[in-house]
Amino acid sequence: MIRTITISGVIVFDTQERKHTFVHYLTPKSFQDGVFTLTKDCQYIFVCEHTITAAEPEGLDLVTPQLKALDEQEKAAGAAYAAVKTQIEARRQSLLALECDPQVL
Repeated sequence: MIRTITISGVIVFDTQERKHTFVHYLTPKSFQDGVFTLTKDCQYIFVCEHTITAAEPEGLDLVTPQLKALDEQEKAAGAAYAAVKTQIEARRQSLLALECDPQVL
């Protein structure tokens, strides 16, 4: 089954880049007198409202790569946690040894 993807936005002229671009996160209501100011050096000048429609490529899977990346982050965090836990346990054992036999110093 082929899904259709529709993205709505506006076409603007970027005064800093000096080129036209499609921006999906703005609407015509975002502009005051046809201008949207990003920074003191960059403004978007409203050109027109536009919708892009495309067919989703067959077999496109946006979720699996993100899940794999999260799994890798979880493994890295687990390894870091294990190393810290080992250090804490070693310190604890050293302190317990001192508490039992103060002459160890």
